[in-house]
Amino acid sequence: VNRATYVRAMVSRAAADRPETPVTIVELGASAGFLLGFDDYRVTVGEVTVGPDGSGVRCRAENRGAPIDLDLPPITARVGVDAHPIGPDDTDDLRWLRACIWPEMPGRIERFDAAVEHLRSDPPELVRADMVDGLAQVIASHRAPGSHLVVFSSWALTYVARERRTGIADVLADAATDGPVSWVDRK
Repeated sequence: VNRATYVRAMVSRAAADRPETPVTIVELGASAGFLLGFDDYRVTVGEVTVGPDGSGVRCRAENRGAPIDLDLPPITARVGVDAHPIGPDDTDDLRWLRACIWPEMPGRIERFDAAVEHLRSDPPELVRADMVDGLAQVIASHRAPGSHLVVFSSWALTYVARERRTGIADVLADAATDGPVSWVDRK
């Protein structure tokens, strides 16, 4: 869940030259969709804090570089793509995700539990599809007209064979005929 700090920074950076253009967010490998709600979380990167003060989900990261901007344009649509998405009522799968959290990291369990509550109150749209083969259809059916399409993955592309990753680039190149496209990845 704390990866929301990076997602917020990446989306902000991707949209910096178009601050008034609405954004459509697509997450590849969304799992339960925790990161799709990044703008509803209280996020601190270095000395910069944004997001609703009353949010139960609080994320924090160090800033190890230049000053950072976390401002966002309006988000008009968001969707997650996953071969096996986890819904807010999939208790056993959520319990398994919680069991995978490293225990020696203070705050992770509490942040996860808060994110689950957020999911239950405002579930993200998740599409069951292959993130390469299903991407074009997801974009066609979810992209808001005239929006800047921002596609991200926090880790899931690791599970896609290298030779298939070019398929994502091809789909995004085609999507650029309908407006700006950014593919951001945490590197």
